[in-house]
Formats: sequence, structure tokens, C-alpha cells
Amino acid sequence: MKSSLPVDALLRRTIELAHRIPEMEVSQKIRELSLAVSNRIVDEETLQELWEEMQMLKVIKFAEKKGMEKGLEKGREEGQIKVIKQISPRKFGPLPRGLSQAIDTLDLATLDCIVNDLLDMESIDDPRRYIPDW
Repeated sequence: MKSSLPVDALLRRTIELAHRIPEMEVSQKIRELSLAVSNRIVDEETLQELWEEMQMLKVIKFAEKKGMEKGLEKGREEGQIKVIKQISPRKFGPLPRGLSQAIDTLDLATLDCIVNDLLDMESIDDPRRYIPDW
């Protein structure tokens, strides 16, 4: 089957379509193989251009993944803070302002510990062991 596209345009289209494959490793292999096979078909400048585009896409994908992970972690932190601030007053009465502010600054691991232990806590002072500055 013959294409109406010039070889370099066909190669670009193949690489573009490979980006849509959800399995990252498969997508990457297809792009790499396309470039390897095409090194005798297209000029060196086009090949270099495509290679640089692929490398840049790797960086972009990595940054997107890290951004997503960071966003998910932030969402979990906010969720844990909400749980602590909703359950603690029901169990101990109003939260002291300093405690409420300190809770807002805690990392996810500490928030997880507090949420896990919250029902076993006996007084509003129990969270002090997790919050050294309070």
C-alpha cells in the first residue's frame, strides 16, 4: 500500500500516532523503531529534528507525571486536614486556633498518623506528639 504523503511527513504522522498509544513503553518503542528504520530514508537533519522532538516529549511526559503525583498528594493532604478538623471538634470541642493553624502546615505522613489515631485520642492535647511546634 502506497502513501500519498512524502516520507518525512509519513514518518512524522507515524510518530504522532504512536504518542496516542496509552502504554508508554510500547509507544516509545514504536517511535524509536520508526526512527531507526527511517535513518536511510530521510535526511539527517529531519532525523535529528524528530529525535529532539521525541526527547522533549519524554521530558514533558515526565513533568506531567510529576505534576499529577504532586496534585494527588496535595488533594490527599487537604482531605486529611478536613477529616481532622471535622472530627476533632466533635470529639474534643472547638479546636484551639494554634492547633488548627498547625494542622494546616503538616505533611501527608503526619496527617495520616493523626487521622489513624484520632478515634483513640482522649484529649485535645494528644495531637501534640505529632505537632512539635504547637
